[in-house]
Amino acid sequence: MKKLRKRRNLKKTRDIADAFAFFKLAHEGHTYPEDGRPYWPHIYRVGCYLQRVIKIYGELDKDVAKCVVTAGFGHDSLEDTALTAKEIESKFGNLVLELIVGMTNQQGDSQTASYVEQICSGREELRLIKLSDLYDNYTTLACNPNEDQIISLGRRVLPIMEPMYDRIRTTKFRKYPKTGNYLLTSMQIAHDLAVFRINAASNYETTLK
Repeated sequence: MKKLRKRRNLKKTRDIADAFAFFKLAHEGHTYPEDGRPYWPHIYRVGCYLQRVIKIYGELDKDVAKCVVTAGFGHDSLEDTALTAKEIESKFGNLVLELIVGMTNQQGDSQTASYVEQICSGREELRLIKLSDLYDNYTTLACNPNEDQIISLGRRVLPIMEPMYDRIRTTKFRKYPKTGNYLLTSMQIAHDLAVFRINAASNYETTLK
């Protein structure tokens, strides 16, 4: 009975490349406020990183893995695009929709406590997506060559991300221990690099004054 239900949930899932193209189009015109860069490379990296790590460890069922990667591409779609839940479910099925809804902060970035609990008390598949999202956010911050942007980005995004970082790294993965622990470690390394770059840029700015 459970297998039949799972197949019904996943029957509308499309090819991974089609899923990315669908969400990329939805994010058309969406840019970063600091420099006008297009936003879609972020969702691409989140989905692709998930796909790579999931493939390495092979802990997820094939269909569930496809849904997790698809939701990685679409994780910001309900917050930042005109897509509706009905459209997402119609194209990809209810598991993808459930994961994207789980990734959505209904109250906005100014309210983080309930969102942190939503993610960290949610299903493991949801936390895998969030870890990939955080990994990319921290990595992008750490690798930014513009010192002024690093400082302004850090001031804007760290207060939003740090409560999630502090809480999610205490969570445990029982269904997917290898996949989850790899993503946790990756996120922690990226976090430390980002904080180091922000502090270094801030100290340099101070010496110039």
